[in-house]
Amino acid sequence: MRLQSTEVFYQIISFVLSKTDNIFRALLEISDDDKGKLMNQRNGKKWQDIEPLIKSYLRNSLDLISQLTDNQILTYVLTRLRTSAVYFSAYPSTSRRLLKMLVRLWASGDQNLSLSSFLMIREVASLLPDCLDFCLTKTYNAYLSSSKIVDNRNIENIDFILNCLVELYSLDIQKAGERAVISVGQLSAILRQASKTKGKEDLLKIDNWQYINCINLWVRFICVNYKDCHNLHLLFSSVVQIIRGVAHLLPGMRYLPLRLKLAQMLNELSNCSQMFFPVPSLIFGSLEFRETPQKEQTEKGKTHFSSILKVPRNMLKSRDFQEQCVLSAIEVLSAHFFQWSYHVSFPEVATIPLILLKRLQEQTTIESLRRPLKRMIDQVSENRDFVQRKREVVSFSPNDASSVESFLQEEEMNGGASFTQFYASVAKSRQSRGRKLV
Repeated sequence: MRLQSTEVFYQIISFVLSKTDNIFRALLEISDDDKGKLMNQRNGKKWQDIEPLIKSYLRNSLDLISQLTDNQILTYVLTRLRTSAVYFSAYPSTSRRLLKMLVRLWASGDQNLSLSSFLMIREVASLLPDCLDFCLTKTYNAYLSSSKIVDNRNIENIDFILNCLVELYSLDIQKAGERAVISVGQLSAILRQASKTKGKEDLLKIDNWQYINCINLWVRFICVNYKDCHNLHLLFSSVVQIIRGVAHLLPGMRYLPLRLKLAQMLNELSNCSQMFFPVPSLIFGSLEFRETPQKEQTEKGKTHFSSILKVPRNMLKSRDFQEQCVLSAIEVLSAHFFQWSYHVSFPEVATIPLILLKRLQEQTTIESLRRPLKRMIDQVSENRDFVQRKREVVSFSPNDASSVESFLQEEEMNGGASFTQFYASVAKSRQSRGRKLV
């Protein structure tokens, strides 16, 4: 049958997509939320009676998805089709064909279409464990392919895909952990080779977005699941070693954007594990200005730290670059200090960074940076003195773990330290400047 009217065609499609699932459930005499009972009826007579209709509906739905080119209509189709995911799970080969289409649409870059595709992927993967391996492989490859190039246009989409992938991998920690170990092992092998040869080709295998985004994937995965899964300790230590190795291998001011990203990853790992990492050492080693900045460059020549790993040489002297260096460093350092702002060891944590911050303030010739640096120094110093005063009146020893853990717990719950408000203001300033670091 051929329909001459486009409007009639879309009305029929809309009717079928919105009503078919309820019709099938009525024929099978199953309620909307009873997926388990539906899956158990696959060998029953009622299922066999309507199975030709179900197969026809699923096949034609896949044909429809493969032929549509309008993202808005595709989003609508996937949204309606998600209620029928349980029928796809009855046919693994059909489900795999569906997943291939969904992964392609998920990585398309359209936010609404990506979300609808991911929700369908997650639904099928949770209903059909046999497809989970296939699903994890396809989505992982799609993420790596999408993250080869990062710019201001796709950075939000890459971050969205990353969060989706972490959620998908969190469906089965054991399977995901095995894949993570293999991937991290490959990252470690590449790093060892580059550290050994220092060759240009080997360094380029690390100095690229695909490698860095792959590290970021496993950092996010660990942070989401670390507290609930104790089998991630080996993966945790391997990822930390890779982060430190990359930072050591690529020093200098040109790689400051990369080192800031690595420092932020350590902040995230430290936050989920309550382990201390010397985050400031990754930043201050590259944060030295020895040359007089040139006049501020035009908007066309400005750098955006969220979408670069290495700064071009001709921009190292620019005022814009130096401003972004300092302000971005303040963002990452404030997140680091905020995590330990109520800890009994904060005076020791802050001692060396305070010396380096004061030196940086003396070195900079840009007047607009002196004020944020001075504020940072004052806030860290004030919090150091606050913790020091509280420490002087306690009687427990550093070996008393329970007392150390409960130190300033009440003040932390109430947000009593002034550094809490300072960190909130830094985060607000970052949002107004459109930064993606913290």
